[in-house]
Amino acid sequence: MSAVTPDEDIFYTLGLLHSSRPHQSDVYDKLNSEILECCAKADMDIKQYLPHYKSKEDWMKHFGRKWDTFQEMKTKFDPRMILSPAQRIFTSVMDYGDM
Repeated sequence: MSAVTPDEDIFYTLGLLHSSRPHQSDVYDKLNSEILECCAKADMDIKQYLPHYKSKEDWMKHFGRKWDTFQEMKTKFDPRMILSPAQRIFTSVMDYGDM
């Protein structure tokens, strides 16, 4: 598992844990989106826990200047790119249709 921390001497962790019934989840998805939009507009450097990025570029932005190190570790410890294929950051030797 790899985690990213901000390039700051001091940073804060905030966890928003919502409880809802299945049919209410869209309310919290919308709220989370609004919070992320607010942070983006305020130019806050934030990192999401378990983000749902859809592109390699999003992941590169998430890891920032640490991307090269992350990529080196992935190549060193998972040369066949078979671990954590669901994030679709790297090309895997297995086809995603096999999942």
